[in-house]
Amino acid sequence: MLLDMEKYPVSFWNYVETGALGKEEVAKWKELGVNLAMSFEYDPKKHKKEQMTEMLDECARLGLKVVVCDARSHWNALKEQGRDAFIEGLKQAVEDFGSHKAVWGFHVGDEPHKGVWEEAIEAVRLQKSLAPRLHPFVNFFAMWRGDSFAETLGFEQARFGEKLEDFVRRSGLEFLMYDCYMQLVDHNRLMALNDYFINLNLFGAVAKRCGVPLWNTIGCFGGCGNRVPTEDDLRWQLNTSIAHGVKGISWFYFYERRYHLMENFRGSPIDLYNRKTPMYDMVMRQTNIFNDHVAAVVNGYDAEKIYHFGVTFGNTEMFLEGADDIVRQVESMNDTPLIVTRFLHPQTGKRIIGVCNLSQTQPEKAKLYFYGKYKKFDGISMFMSPGQIHFVKIDE
Repeated sequence: MLLDMEKYPVSFWNYVETGALGKEEVAKWKELGVNLAMSFEYDPKKHKKEQMTEMLDECARLGLKVVVCDARSHWNALKEQGRDAFIEGLKQAVEDFGSHKAVWGFHVGDEPHKGVWEEAIEAVRLQKSLAPRLHPFVNFFAMWRGDSFAETLGFEQARFGEKLEDFVRRSGLEFLMYDCYMQLVDHNRLMALNDYFINLNLFGAVAKRCGVPLWNTIGCFGGCGNRVPTEDDLRWQLNTSIAHGVKGISWFYFYERRYHLMENFRGSPIDLYNRKTPMYDMVMRQTNIFNDHVAAVVNGYDAEKIYHFGVTFGNTEMFLEGADDIVRQVESMNDTPLIVTRFLHPQTGKRIIGVCNLSQTQPEKAKLYFYGKYKKFDGISMFMSPGQIHFVKIDE
């Protein structure tokens, strides 16, 4: 069981204030394939404890774990109030909600920058010391190009991996998570896709060095420079993530609760008027397909080897004949690029080969050929939609 989650963790970002919507929303989260919910935003100065508890009770009834968004656990409280006051507030938050059977952890904050980096580390440490069974929740910026990266983070891109590793080791953070939407950018599309995979590989390498699972946040919205995702885009994001070793997913975001004049956020599963949009059905369908037919297959496995075939992005190793000692050759009928992943179960030693269509728009048929005892699988072929992944269970 990974971090007390029986199944592959699937979450979402939630910015709705406690009391704005009721416990009936929980049924939507479950329908959308979520098993680790993010709670409504809670501040004891503004909201009623009973409203949060009611939501937690409903999550427990429907089998969802919860990341609690409580102002008292956020690094901003530490920054603004000082250590002693923060500890007292966090103790009260843990007393109020920490023992509830649905609670998985408290949200510490999103995208730490140079002004709160040290406070974020300390807030994680303090939460774990006061509530050892819970899992502090932090999400990081992805790496991006330009001077604003160093201006925001306080160091240059080349030091990002080093700084992330230091954060995880000093804080005791139990998983490494970030958000990236470059895969939904149309201008300079190849460069944007390259940056998406640079981040997958960068964060994956840090997670591996630290011995923690890699999680990521992917997009089900349009906004800023991103297009509104198609259903193919949703599938592509889920499956390229797992093909690169990601062990937990969060969708950004379900509720279009504010009218973003500057950011033009649009197309989320639930609109400004709390009505389901066409995105709702697409996210529901693709997330549940992912849960049932992808995550369920390789949950508990590690991505032992990751290759790109045809075109390589993010400095991923190129698959060439002889590069691997199990998979001998790969064929792509329409010359569409692929991801080839060797998954290894650390306890049983069993392996699974995954093949993912790297195109966001084109279907493909792939064939695999093998060495040695696995030659019995030679010529196995698979038709794939854009972003679809297929598995070959070579040790069963």
